[in-house]
Amino acid sequence: MPIIAVGSAKGGVGKTTSALALAAALAAERAPDATTPVLWDLDPDGDATLRLGFVIEPDSLGKLLAGRVRVVDRLGSYGLADAARQTAEHFDLVPASLDIGDVELHYATAMRGIELVAFRLHQLCADRTVVIDTTPGLRTLLSRAAIAVADFLLIHVVPEPHAERHVADVVAALHGLGGTAEVLVVATMIGTDPAPLLTLREALASQGLDVSAVIPREAMVNDAIWSRATALGAVPGSKSADAYRLLANQLQPHPSPARPD
Repeated sequence: MPIIAVGSAKGGVGKTTSALALAAALAAERAPDATTPVLWDLDPDGDATLRLGFVIEPDSLGKLLAGRVRVVDRLGSYGLADAARQTAEHFDLVPASLDIGDVELHYATAMRGIELVAFRLHQLCADRTVVIDTTPGLRTLLSRAAIAVADFLLIHVVPEPHAERHVADVVAALHGLGGTAEVLVVATMIGTDPAPLLTLREALASQGLDVSAVIPREAMVNDAIWSRATALGAVPGSKSADAYRLLANQLQPHPSPARPD
């Protein structure tokens, strides 16, 4: 099952909106006998959790990673099924956790901390389709670990001057971590003027990349953040919802590369 990391080099680019919509789209398109997709909120702000009307949990992250006392304390005793909450749109949510700072500090000071977290993330996600909403800027150890184990890395960017640099920064982080994710660039907040998107595509070409998905700017989708629903649930007939469905179709499982051991 694929691990999909949703990331960006900066905030305010629609990353969480996409993570929510993709989880809903993957749930809607899954086979009847397939496992339920999971959205894992690893953003300390917990926007995905709060938008869906859930509360930020006190210590679920520490339990999942099983490392607040010892690095391998009770490994495997608490999994995604224990932490997950069912949503109205047929995907599971692992809410954000208040102990993220403690977890970050613990693994930052542990030997091979990021590798240990990457190993545990992969172990937890092995039998589920998991969408991970990371922190903007990928500055946390947890976000870097998510990139390291991802099968797909969705880099969100708003077409603006030098936006290709933001993409290059995230790609550099992926390579620096030894990750092998397939990179998909998601251009968000696209208006009616085609020039910014064309300029972005031309700039990305120098990196051997192109825009994989185009998410239009729509007021109805922006308003949906107050509805406790994803873009698919709140405005299923919108152009944005159609774009997320097309993007979800690109996220097909493929054989996973070797993971950190």
